[in-house]
Parts: sequence; C-alpha cells; structure tokens
Amino acid sequence: IGNGVGILILCIIYIPWFALSLPFLLFLYYIFTDIYTASSNDIKRMEAARRSMVFNNFGETLNGMATIKSYGENAINRFILKNVKYIDEMTEASMLSVSNQRCLAVYLSFVGTFFMFAITMLCCGGVFNVSASDTGLLVSNVMAVTNIFSFIVRSATLIENQMTSAERIEEYAFDLVEEAPVHTDYKMDKNNWPSKGEIEFNNVSMRYRPELPLSLSNLNLKINGNEKIGICGRTGAGKSTITS
Repeated sequence: IGNGVGILILCIIYIPWFALSLPFLLFLYYIFTDIYTASSNDIKRMEAARRSMVFNNFGETLNGMATIKSYGENAINRFILKNVKYIDEMTEASMLSVSNQRCLAVYLSFVGTFFMFAITMLCCGGVFNVSASDTGLLVSNVMAVTNIFSFIVRSATLIENQMTSAERIEEYAFDLVEEAPVHTDYKMDKNNWPSKGEIEFNNVSMRYRPELPLSLSNLNLKINGNEKIGICGRTGAGKSTITS
C-alpha cells in the first residue's frame, strides 16, 4: 500500500491533473470489487457445503467398508457412483469460483491498462512539460502501481471469501438449536415412582425437527413388567425412534 501511495504522489507531482482521475479510478476498483464479492461469497458457501458432502460420504464408506463388500459388486459400484456424483457437484462450485476470480482479474487488468494508457498519452502528447527520462520513470511506476492495486483487491476479496469457513463455525457454535439440559430443578416424588417396569404409549407422535415428517405417528403400545420384546420392521419404520 505504501508503494502504491508513493507512486500516486509521484504521478501527481509530475502531472497535477492526474489527481482529478484518482476518484474515478478508485471508484472503478470499488465497483468491480463489489460486483465480485456479491457472487463470490455465495459460491464459496456452496462449495464448502458440497465439500462437506464429499468428506461425509467418504467417511461413511470407509466405516462401512466390510458391509459394502459383503453385498457384492453392485453395492460397491453404487457407492463409487455416489462418490463421483458428490465430487462432480463440488467441482462445479470450484470451477465457478475460479472463473469468478479470473473475471475479476480481467476487469482489474482492464482498469490498470486504461490508467497506464492515459498517463502515457499525457506524457507523450506534449500536454505537460515532461522529459523522456521522466516519462519512462512514470510509465514504469504506473505499471507497478496497477499490479499493486490489483493484488490488494484480490487479497482483500480472497480473505473475505475464506471467512465463509468462520461463518460455518459460528453457525454450528451459536445458531444451532440447543438440546434440553441434562439436569433440571425438577424434584422427583419417590413415592409415585413406578414399582415395576411397565411402559405404555397412548397416541404418541414424534419428529426429530419441526420441519421433518413424523417418525412416529399415533403409536399405541403397552409393555408389561418383566416382558422381553423385540421390535422389527423395514428401514425407516421407527425402530430406533421407539427405543429412544
């Protein structure tokens, strides 16, 4: 930043009218940066979400490797295709992110080239009394300052993009709904405590989250004391939910 400011001051000393173009130049940099960050942050969030799907699926596959192999080649191919699908979806978001960055670089290079062209024309057109050696000094420094400004803008936007990871940590740490406390102030009446292990459900319905469908719907069940029961059913029937 110090080098960039110093070069701008040098240009203003040799060409005082150059100071009038600075607000326009900074405004262009701000506009391009604002347009880029409007989409890049959302793309980074989407990329992080899809990357987590890849890692989650990979971990599940490793933990269940023995079970997958026991079901034969069809199960193995199914998990391979599932992994390829998640990787393709993550790569789509990554390509969007890279393309967005390259687009920003093109816009910043265009602004820098226009800036250098204006300085060169002012020096070579005889508008100001600038010698050939001073013109070479200005042009070489202007080339450097455009690169410096482009680097500053890209670095600032990159830091803002990477902060999406901190947003996810904050969401998991502070925005998730907390479970009920383990210990409460409720005083249990030992006289009314059941003397035998009898469990009875009357029209019990349960869902794990408000937006999810019911896992149990109007369940009626009575288990007498000293009974041993088994719960069987297809996948997703609610066996684990009843036990919980």
